[in-house]
Amino acid sequence: MDPIAAYRRGLELIRQGAGEDAILHGCGAPMLPSLGLVEIMRVSPDVAPTLMPRSGDLSQPSQLGARLAGAAREFLHARWWVNDPDCIIVRPDVEAREDWAAHIEATGGLRGSSDPLAALDEWGLRTTRRLMVPTRTDPS
Repeated sequence: MDPIAAYRRGLELIRQGAGEDAILHGCGAPMLPSLGLVEIMRVSPDVAPTLMPRSGDLSQPSQLGARLAGAAREFLHARWWVNDPDCIIVRPDVEAREDWAAHIEATGGLRGSSDPLAALDEWGLRTTRRLMVPTRTDPS
């Protein structure tokens, strides 16, 4: 069995074990081989509190890398799966937090926050509340 077939068979076994009602979330998973086997897929590298990755490599955690990859893969939302653009981070020490919030607001998909609520200022709390709502389910 070739590697892609083995991967797909593994996901099929996970699906079988978890049951048809389970929702599988691919995160860091190969996209094309996961098609039809996951309901949610991370479509970007991890977000970080910094705009640029410390290493300079856009595949590493940063807002810029996550925004670029997420925007380029936005067309997949509601066509192949529910996109996961990564979590909402809007606490005061997050660089360019307004830009990251605008990216999350513009994309469809999974919504989650990783900020401790106590770390949010008034703008951050208001923005988190606004963004933590279900998003569109139709392709744009």
